[in-house]
Formats: sequence, C-alpha cells, structure tokens
Amino acid sequence: MIQNAYQLSHILFEANAEGMIKCSETGHILDANTIFLRMLGYNSTSELESAKNSPAPHAWQIIEQDIIQDQVLKTGISRRFQKEYYHQDGSLVHVQQILWSTPGKQHERVVWGLVRNLSKEKSVQHKFDVLLELLKKTDSRRNQILEEGCKWIAAEIHDSIGQQLTAISLELDLLKNRVGIDRDADAHIGKIIELTDETLQKVRNICKELRPMDHISDNGVEAIRVYSKKWEKRTGIQTEIKSNLEYLGPHLSTVCYRIVQEALTNVSRHAEATRVGIEIRQDDKAL
Repeated sequence: MIQNAYQLSHILFEANAEGMIKCSETGHILDANTIFLRMLGYNSTSELESAKNSPAPHAWQIIEQDIIQDQVLKTGISRRFQKEYYHQDGSLVHVQQILWSTPGKQHERVVWGLVRNLSKEKSVQHKFDVLLELLKKTDSRRNQILEEGCKWIAAEIHDSIGQQLTAISLELDLLKNRVGIDRDADAHIGKIIELTDETLQKVRNICKELRPMDHISDNGVEAIRVYSKKWEKRTGIQTEIKSNLEYLGPHLSTVCYRIVQEALTNVSRHAEATRVGIEIRQDDKAL
C-alpha cells in the first residue's frame, strides 16, 4: 500500500502541467519533474545536480531559505513569490513559485514547490514597455513638430500680414491728412483705419496664441494665468487657478498650456458655465 501511494504521488509529481520540485529544509533541490528540468534546459535531476553552479542565484538561495524557515516550516505553506533560476545556458529564467511542506523521515519535513515559468510574460511585458516608451517619444515628437509648425505660421502671419496691415494703416493716416476738408471721406477713412487697427490687433493675438512661450517665459503656470484672465475678459466667465507648483519647464509648460487652452475653448462653446476652476497639482506619481 505504501508502495502504491509512492507510485501515485510520483505520477502526480511528474504529470503536473507546471514545474514541480522537492527540496530539503535548506532549499536544496532533491528532485524535479520533467517540466521544471526542461524549463532550465536539463534532461535529468542528476544532470541538474552535477551542474557547476546552483540553479538559483546566491541571493535567491538566501531569500528562499528565509521563506522556508519563516513561512513554510511555521505555517505549512508560503505566499506566492517571484524569483529567478539560471538556465543551463546561463540566462535567467523568471518564475512564480509557492512552497509547502509534508512530513519526512526522522522528524524532518520535505518541502515541495510549484514553479510557473514567467519568462514569456516578462518578455511580452518588456516588449510592451518598449512600445509604450516609443509611443511616448513619438507623441512628444509630434507635439514638438506641432509647436514648431505653430511658431512658423505665427512668424509668417506676423511678418507678412502684420506688416501689410501696418503699412495700410500708415497709408490711410497720410490719406486722411490730405483729404482734410471732405468730412464724409474723412469719416470713411477713419472707419477703415479703425478696422485695420482692430484686424492688426487680432493678428497679433493669434500670433501670441500660436506661440505663447515666445511672449511668456517657460513658467507654464504663469502663462496659464495670463491666458485665463484674457479668456475671462473675452467670455465674461470667472476663472480661478489653484496650483501647488510654479515652474514646469519648456516642454510641460507648452503641453499644459495647450490642454487648458483646449478645455477653456470647449467650456465657452458647450458648457454654459458661469465659473471655471483650474487646478494644477503635482504629486510623487503624476502632474
């Protein structure tokens, strides 16, 4: 009957879909099933035992001994934990492991372990992290290109349309001085001058919004304050800004400015609001 129980336990040990190990109280591997051996690139337990180095890094040997002493031998089972083993080729294999104990010979206890290979998951996670970082860089570069485009458009508007309007205004002033006695003509010219000046101011405002950091330092919070106050005068909607920081740096200043600019535009178009609160807060994890 004992022989049959041993055979059954060995069948279950070998047939498990996950890696299984049998250890001493010190964490030394006494036996391992085929799944675990293949996980580390070995064909047999004897081949594993004859390897020059222990299958686990030295730091993990110490940690695992503590887990066995503090958890397994006291409570019968450990919490799940992640660790690393050396593959036969020297690479690291990432695993998740849980240990438990059963009675052994001469009052000793046998420690068993269920080992799940996490290397594929770690590889997928690494690829995901790389792609995420690439996406962040791409997004940052896209924003940079957009800002450079806005600056170029603003410069073109300022240098061409702005200068043309200024020249028209000057010419109209000269014409008004020459007309003099014709009151109707003088009134019409005055109206044209007024419209020209208003158009010139609008062009300047557009240029400022296209390249706000050319007119305001890279202190983004101050730039947002200035913009929100102008927006408040234009819309009649009261704004209030709360912030636990002042300096943002050039890149974040532009990004935050654009976010607030877009949000306030949506408020004025859709919200029917009478008051807007803007909070800029930074903690250990995010802005």
